[in-house]
Amino acid sequence: MHESRVCTHPAAASAEACREPYDRGDQALEEQVQNALNLFLTMKNPAQMPALLDILEQVKPRVQAALSGLHYVHFARFLPTRDGSTLLVITEYDGDLDAYLMDFVAVLGDEFNAILEFVEGAPRLPVQQYPRDFCDFVTRNNLAQVKAWSAYPEKTVIEIQGPRRTLPPAVAEPAPANLDLADIQGNILRGYRVSHARHFALAISDNAGARDFINGLVCGDERLSPQISTAAHWQERPAYFLNIGLTWDGLQAFGLPADTLQCFPAAFREGPAAESRATPLGDTGASAPANWVIGHPEAPVHVLLSLYADAHQHAAFEQQTCRLRQLFTAHGLRELSCFDASALPHDQVHFGYRDSIAQPRIAGAPGREAADMQPAASAGEFLLGKDYVNQYSGNFIGDLPAALCDNASYAALRMLKQDVRAFDDLINQAGQRHNLYPELVAAKLMGRWRDGSPLTLAPEAPDGHMSRQRLNNFDYAPTAEHPTYYDDADGLRCPVGAHIRRLNPRGALVTGKPYSRRIIRRGMPYGPAFDPGQADDGIERGLLGLFICADLAMQYEFLMRTWVNQDIQTRGLQNSRDPILGAQPAEGGQFVIRTGDNRDPIELTVPRLVTTRGSLYLLIPGIGGLRYLGSR
Repeated sequence: MHESRVCTHPAAASAEACREPYDRGDQALEEQVQNALNLFLTMKNPAQMPALLDILEQVKPRVQAALSGLHYVHFARFLPTRDGSTLLVITEYDGDLDAYLMDFVAVLGDEFNAILEFVEGAPRLPVQQYPRDFCDFVTRNNLAQVKAWSAYPEKTVIEIQGPRRTLPPAVAEPAPANLDLADIQGNILRGYRVSHARHFALAISDNAGARDFINGLVCGDERLSPQISTAAHWQERPAYFLNIGLTWDGLQAFGLPADTLQCFPAAFREGPAAESRATPLGDTGASAPANWVIGHPEAPVHVLLSLYADAHQHAAFEQQTCRLRQLFTAHGLRELSCFDASALPHDQVHFGYRDSIAQPRIAGAPGREAADMQPAASAGEFLLGKDYVNQYSGNFIGDLPAALCDNASYAALRMLKQDVRAFDDLINQAGQRHNLYPELVAAKLMGRWRDGSPLTLAPEAPDGHMSRQRLNNFDYAPTAEHPTYYDDADGLRCPVGAHIRRLNPRGALVTGKPYSRRIIRRGMPYGPAFDPGQADDGIERGLLGLFICADLAMQYEFLMRTWVNQDIQTRGLQNSRDPILGAQPAEGGQFVIRTGDNRDPIELTVPRLVTTRGSLYLLIPGIGGLRYLGSR
């Protein structure tokens, strides 16, 4: 029997040698980090097994480099059966199978293509273009009942390997995309920076009327209807902005064919209220879909129409609201709910932090996003179709019709109630207990001071004179491009569990493909500003926003499921969740502040600070896609 071993990560000399100060505890022994992949690949022709093994030997260096660089896999090998009929792929990996597979598609797509040419019933190739087919194929052929066993059940790959000892490889800038700005809805590529937003949740009663309504929004005649805003350059700032998104139920109500509807990804079809999706995202208890005021399972939303305007355009804002409501009535659209959001002074959110600082730079896109120390993101990370390329060297449009989905994006609408009193109590009580300035506690939780100054650049006090560009021009570790940069691997400046570091680890060591999982955030507070000197007023306040990407499962859901609500992203996160967004346990979650003095690391008990009040998964079509819907 021939065995081709690809990679084995060496274990430490002893468990104590690589033990972190905070173990996951006894529960981790029952629910270990590692999972098992036992993949059975049936050969088209067993006589070709020697040729396949030769290919595996040739690609071995690239596979081993990928295993080491992505930090998912503890152990991996290829093992042919005695009769040559089947190749077994046996690995132990961290986290979710889909995330593990998709990242390997990104870095080893050609190698998978070469292997799968020999395999019976292989998915469509290349895997870069059809990554979902590849994931489905692996899931079908994986003997998932056989579980992994590990000598270090509580440790991730990164924890076993220890601190990074070499610089990561350089990351190339993606080629600029040729963007059709007049066909892309404006809220995808433009931060409007307006003062007010009004979101209308609509249900379709008459699909013919709904088609006429859509046609009016893109007809180009303001006299007939308010018009959808695009990303095209304007000479004079518009009096209002208008954008539209549709749920899968909404596309169904528009009368799209069943075979087209089934081409949409499972996350979009099922929606955020499905239990299998809501629970891993932390939408349980008070945050469960049964308690939502938008996206409730028994009140399906078909269309979300969002109107934006500046404060001095209040009259235009109200005028367009009246016009839209008249059009709703005339075209058989029922208004299920309406939610307003308004900017707070100094671009703050209710927890007091300055917001709207860091957004991905998109190669080829215009905009005012400040340069930072990260490579630009590919347009295919946010836009479907055309010739846009995503991180897998493919495109997320899949089998969807180009007429509908070229220049489209997906978005997760989130309505998040913020418990400002609990937040203030947390930073003040922690400050008293540990002799810390409460503002420093707030900065450690976020990774920035409340004026936006990043802890990496301003570890001792906020820097009120820092330029907007400087606010985002930092990293957490040296990289190939910046080899002498300060290495904050232990989180002495910015805790590894801080909110902005979890959700955008930049050049820091994490599990998975570097600089991936990027999303665009378009949010605004709702509810009046909180006065900490007054008794609780009982008024709900929070954040209402869109989180825009081209793959809801691999970008938005991965962030929420793995980086917000799990502790396997990197070293030093054991037993913790994101301190701002995390679904903390009833007894409170753990947050660690490491100090540069002789004190032990400070452990804070963090309550759940954010409650989900509603969510939708939306397709944001291009203008051509909206015309396609209107012509059905």
